[in-house]
Amino acid sequence: RIGREKKMARKRSYPESILHDLKVDGATVEDLDFSHLTERETGVIQMYYIENTMTLREIADAYEVTELRMRQIINKALRKVRKYAVQKINNRQTAETY
Repeated sequence: RIGREKKMARKRSYPESILHDLKVDGATVEDLDFSHLTERETGVIQMYYIENTMTLREIADAYEVTELRMRQIINKALRKVRKYAVQKINNRQTAETY
């Protein structure tokens, strides 16, 4: 590790980074609902996407879990956010058709 520069955090900024990772067409920042996440999931999403200053390894170390487990936590949180974003988009599209 000597002589190596610190790895940079993710390059995309919030909200582009999370919208990209959600992979939901037409999703906007208004569609994001974090209220269904656990306290840990909310903290991880905050650090990884919103603050965007820590690497995955650093966040995993802060929560005392492996990088693999941290990826699993992030993916589970994204699934929850995606589920409610899709519902909001569908509701909005249904309302626009009437």
